Amino acid sequence: MGRTIDSCPRRRPPARHPDLTVIAKAANAGYRPSMLSRVSVAILLTLTPAVAAGQVFGAGARTEFISGFGLRTFASVETRNRLLGRGTAAVDPGGPALRVRTTPVAIVYGLRARLSLVAVLPFVDKQLSFPGGAAQPFTVGAGGLGDALFLTKWRFYKRDQPFGTFQLATEVGVKAPTGAHHLEDAEGQLLPAALQRGSGSWDPMATLLMTYVPAAGRGRWAFTGDIGIRLTTEANMVEVGNQVGYDGMVKYRVHPVRYPGRDTFLLLEINGRWQDRARVGGGLASDSGGHVVYLSPGIQLLLRRNLILEGGVQVPVIHDLNGTQLAPSTRVLAGVRYIIVP
Repeated sequence: MGRTIDSCPRRRPPARHPDLTVIAKAANAGYRPSMLSRVSVAILLTLTPAVAAGQVFGAGARTEFISGFGLRTFASVETRNRLLGRGTAAVDPGGPALRVRTTPVAIVYGLRARLSLVAVLPFVDKQLSFPGGAAQPFTVGAGGLGDALFLTKWRFYKRDQPFGTFQLATEVGVKAPTGAHHLEDAEGQLLPAALQRGSGSWDPMATLLMTYVPAAGRGRWAFTGDIGIRLTTEANMVEVGNQVGYDGMVKYRVHPVRYPGRDTFLLLEINGRWQDRARVGGGLASDSGGHVVYLSPGIQLLLRRNLILEGGVQVPVIHDLNGTQLAPSTRVLAGVRYIIVP
């Protein structure tokens, strides 16, 4: 594809075992939003997917040009309004709904031909609403800068041939607690962890990435894959649970190679996100963690050699959640990439 960007007050201890059924019952019984301080981590799974990706949702092994800058930003919206027990059975379909809007800004700098530096500043807006039932409906939420990612990407293997390439890279870094994590509601009660802009923890992470463009396809086909782990640490008596993410993608150039000029790429990805159960106050939260798999079609429009418009839809096809949780629904993303080469 050429020049692309390759690569989200007062302190009060939360409840030991949060349960979303408690939230729904509280809302329908007419409790005030301050009661939300009794819950914290039951809806954290997959709220922070990779955002410095080389594809629409996944990532690839390519690195940035020497002294070149890559900029990427997008708008993503996800709504969770299905309260599921053990990932399958519907529980209280008139219960709470979580809406998450994410707009990250990713900056990639090519320090060396094989080494890129990545910084991701995510801006998030989270809202948890209740239909109310017999009680009056209400909504509580928070928005602003979330937790930033700082990464180093090293491409340690590359084998090129005419119209083809095979590359391997590793990406290591840390999630920094730049997002507020002591936000309170109007009554001075600490908001649930799922509604805080950040977790308050420093979380190291590492990812292995692959890009393969077969020479037989004369550059029209591309395949990428990645698998990564994030080790979460405790903050404010909450540890959200270690996370493993993996992605696989096939990309097809609709038109033959015709640089310079416009081009269109169609993508199909599979994205998996697994998260361990959270720990709250030293105890395991039964209604947290699990495994979600998405099928994600997408499109990239190469308007100029250094300008790409892109969009995609993530559709969850597998829910394997622990206990009772708000399950992820379809997620929509639209964004732009711009390359600055000296």
